Amino acid sequence: MSVLAFALVSSAVAGFLDRTFFIWAAIAVPCTLIGAYVGLALYGRINDVQFRRIVLVLLGLSGATLILSAL
Repeated sequence: MSVLAFALVSSAVAGFLDRTFFIWAAIAVPCTLIGAYVGLALYGRINDVQFRRIVLVLLGLSGATLILSAL
């Protein structure tokens, strides 16, 4: 949510607040809240080792996606 709040303030300062911005914000806020809720529910069910493995796998997938998109 802090990233979304920063994007809102930055867009307001830059003068980018238009209808399209608010449409995307209306989509992003509920998705962010749902993702945070699911993440907190799952985090309570896994131990530290499992959490580290999940984070490393997600980081690896993210890096692979960036490399493949650059080719």
